[in-house]
Amino acid sequence: LVPILTETLAKQGDSDDDDDWNPAKAAGVCIMLLAQCTGDSIVDHICPFIDKNLQNPNWRYREASIMAFGSILDGPNVVMLTRLVESGLFQIIASLSDPQMMA
Repeated sequence: LVPILTETLAKQGDSDDDDDWNPAKAAGVCIMLLAQCTGDSIVDHICPFIDKNLQNPNWRYREASIMAFGSILDGPNVVMLTRLVESGLFQIIASLSDPQMMA
C-alpha cells in the first residue's frame, strides 16, 4: 500500500489549486492516517521514499518526499521522530529556496 501512496504523492499537476482535492492530497491524508494507526512501523516504509527523493531532479518527487515526511509526524514516538527529523530537516529547509516548489 505504501509504495502506491508514495507514488501517488508525486502525481500533482502543474496547475493544481491548493484548495482542490486531488489524488496527491488524498495519498498524503492516507499516509497520515496510516502513521496514526501504525506508529513507529510506518517510518521504515516511508523513509526510503523520503531519502531517495529529497534531492530528486523532478520537483514533483522532491515535493512528494516533503509531503510524506510531514504526513508521518503524528504517529511515531518521540525517539523515532527525533531520528527522522535529524536525518531530513536540513535538506527540507534547503528545499525552501527551490523556485519550482514555491510556485
